[in-house]
Amino acid sequence: MVFKNIDMHGCSALEELPNGSYGTLRVPVAVEEHLSGNGQAQNRNSTGIEFRFVMKGDAVKFRFAYPDGVVGMLTVYHGEFVADWPETTKMLSGECEVTIPKSRNLPTLRKLAEEHGHRFSPDVIRLVFTVRPQLVGVEGEIEPPSEEMLPKKKYLAYGSSITHGSIALHSYFSYVERVAANLSADALNLGFAGSAFLEKEMADYIAGECEFDLATLELGINLLLHGHTPEDYEERVRYFVRRIAEGHPEAKIFAIDVYTCKSDIVGNGAAERYREILASVLKELDLPNVIYVNGKTVLRSPDKLTTGLVHPNPDGILEMADNLTKIIKDTV
Repeated sequence: MVFKNIDMHGCSALEELPNGSYGTLRVPVAVEEHLSGNGQAQNRNSTGIEFRFVMKGDAVKFRFAYPDGVVGMLTVYHGEFVADWPETTKMLSGECEVTIPKSRNLPTLRKLAEEHGHRFSPDVIRLVFTVRPQLVGVEGEIEPPSEEMLPKKKYLAYGSSITHGSIALHSYFSYVERVAANLSADALNLGFAGSAFLEKEMADYIAGECEFDLATLELGINLLLHGHTPEDYEERVRYFVRRIAEGHPEAKIFAIDVYTCKSDIVGNGAAERYREILASVLKELDLPNVIYVNGKTVLRSPDKLTTGLVHPNPDGILEMADNLTKIIKDTV
């Protein structure tokens, strides 16, 4: 959506907050009200949110307002170039201002971006947040980027905290962002940490409102960890995959079961049962645009998990990105 001439990528709606700021919502309220309590909270985080704009003047100033105790970081990108020190990162807390100057090296950045096939024009300023943006106002002449300045291919990712980017050193190093970069695509990250429960309303939203050329659907770990029965998983995954696939018949959809986790190490068979269910459901549905992916082929190294034996560590995230990229490229 566009607000104050800002392309708020990954934001479906805004809510006006008591402090006079506008907070981003990743999916609409009509979808959010059907999510779990944690899912509703995750709808108010920064995953997948970017503020994008093109500067017409020499600088632009943003004003934000955050509740007491909230501290976050903003990273400034000029296309795919990270802004130089001391403008690389900005700390966000309380009532704060962030001023972004136009790069003095923009002509050279344009030349380099063209020579090296960058996805984004360096004229596009991208603000990436570690906390939910709460915007008060913006000063300076800006406009939304044109289609030609953005990647042509659109990639949607749905899933748990692993998709969300937990443990990644920065959102830029989540497997979703790395896959998007590898495919020269623009990522829409619908990772919902601890709350990816394959709700029908989420499937309806993705099928009816989201634009994408390819999607990866991480299906299962949150249901598994929260004790959902195999029968419940089968019912949910059947509707979720079919609804999205039929809503986007031209898109390639990669249905991924449970990534390598503790269940595989201790050998209790729970994750493997989920894998069998997804493979069976997809075979039954026989959807021409859906490709089954066994999660163990994406994260192959159990020693690249964190101590909880669910999330990949930073090396594991990069391994996942490389393997998933290859799987997609070999198929598309």
